[in-house]
Amino acid sequence: MSSIFTSLKVAGSALHAASAAVRTVGHNIANGGNEDYNRQRVNLVANQPDVLGNLQIGNGVELKRIERILDQRVETLLRDARSAFSMLHAKDRALERLEQIFNELDGTGLSSAISKFFDAAADLANNPADIPTRQVFISTAQTLAGVFRSQDREIHDFRKDLNFQVEETVNRVNELTRSIADLNEKILGVEKGGVAIGTANDLRDQRDALTKQLADLVDIKVVETSTGVYNISHGSEFLVEGQTAQTLELDTGAEEGVPISEVRFSGSGRIYSGNGGALKGLLEARDTIAVKYLDEINALASGIILEVNKVHTGGEGLIGWSDLRSSEAVESINAALNEAGLPFTPRTGSFDLRVRDTVTGLVKNYNLRVDLDGLNGDDTSLQDLADSIDAQAGADFPELEASITLDNRLRIRSSSDRITFSFANDNSYVLSGLGVAGFFTGSDATDIAVSSDITGDPRLVAAGQGDGPLDPRNILAISALRNTPLLGDDSQTFEEFYQRTVGLLGIERRETKNRLENQGVIKEHLENERAAISGVNVDEESIELIKYQRMFQGAARYLSVVDTMLDSLLDII
Repeated sequence: MSSIFTSLKVAGSALHAASAAVRTVGHNIANGGNEDYNRQRVNLVANQPDVLGNLQIGNGVELKRIERILDQRVETLLRDARSAFSMLHAKDRALERLEQIFNELDGTGLSSAISKFFDAAADLANNPADIPTRQVFISTAQTLAGVFRSQDREIHDFRKDLNFQVEETVNRVNELTRSIADLNEKILGVEKGGVAIGTANDLRDQRDALTKQLADLVDIKVVETSTGVYNISHGSEFLVEGQTAQTLELDTGAEEGVPISEVRFSGSGRIYSGNGGALKGLLEARDTIAVKYLDEINALASGIILEVNKVHTGGEGLIGWSDLRSSEAVESINAALNEAGLPFTPRTGSFDLRVRDTVTGLVKNYNLRVDLDGLNGDDTSLQDLADSIDAQAGADFPELEASITLDNRLRIRSSSDRITFSFANDNSYVLSGLGVAGFFTGSDATDIAVSSDITGDPRLVAAGQGDGPLDPRNILAISALRNTPLLGDDSQTFEEFYQRTVGLLGIERRETKNRLENQGVIKEHLENERAAISGVNVDEESIELIKYQRMFQGAARYLSVVDTMLDSLLDII
């Protein structure tokens, strides 16, 4: 009699196992389009048999567990590949944006603007007295300055956008680590602290999906403990430890008006660096790549401002100066000029101040010394310079006065319409340092502009060097700067320097794009390998479904036979 009831138990175990297997296959098919789902399989184990003498009679089947099919090695490699890919993708996008900013394909970029500026200088040398030609020269200079300022502004705006992306990424990292810690707690509860390890399959899939998203953002190391929870670390810092998540914090400051957020670990205060992930790529794009090319255009703009102004201050326009203020202010009027905070640092030397009486034609030349050797405590300050001009030129021309404005700028003014002045032979570079009689104002790409004095009166363009309106020597010297190697340790012209910068950007973009494509191939290979192991193949699941359907049908027929046997036995009794 007990044998009959045992047979019923065997039939029941088979029906239960077949039913669970069919449901599991159905669950697989339902998640066939879910990329984060790991295929599941039932693990069936024969029950312990009954022992009858020398015989063992089977006791049916036990549903041991429902397990996820995955290869942890592939999962680890795929996380690392995703981190590397995301970092390169962020850098590639940054370099692509910089290429758009430099915009050298449609003839409106900086290279074209530099070329047109020097072309216009050469045209002016052919007709230095012509006002329209002077206006064209000024216009091309304004265009050049505008392109510089535009590129500077766009790169600063780009850094601002990158900083916003950094902040968004940090917030997303914190969301993910908190969610993973919460899932650790849920899995710990379902799996009874490791007693029923590996039973919370769908929760584990959710946790793995979030872990992959986290790996896209930061490079991580994942360790599963004996209780089934994930400990996730970045370097020596834990982002997730069991049921606790450490957040990343933002320490926001500013650089040149751009908000820059430093990323730190909340627990230790250490600065986040990273070796992979989108956050690393964004930080590198913001703090290294964008800054590098910003420095390049600033160096170019500074070079053009300084070198053009050095020449321009030593020339004469169609009219002389009568009221002139320096475009640059000093920090202290009594500080040595090479320590007064000027954008271009003067040095020991001298310059000539030429004063002209336009009625008599009398021209007197005054050589003004600039002592900046750091010896004897007598280095030249702005106050010293103004006093020296007054002492020398003012003694002969009382109408001429040098003074210092309230905002610490040098002003030289003639109170008579007949007395004008100009400059020559400045080997101290104090005039270009102060921005006296310069063509450009500003110090770099941020603020480069054409002097408002010159845009207000084109006659002030210093095309000559004192030999009348048809004298082109000074504008020829400005034109000659085009082919003079003045940048890159005096090895490159302005245009060569810029072409090198654009070339470096192109090379860096190409190398990054190649690395990105190679990393994409690696990632795709690992994704395909993962899909082959863990993904759902509907055709395979259909075969599994038929197998377990037949198992269920067979178990049902077996149960029917046992039921008939039991009825026969009861009839006899």
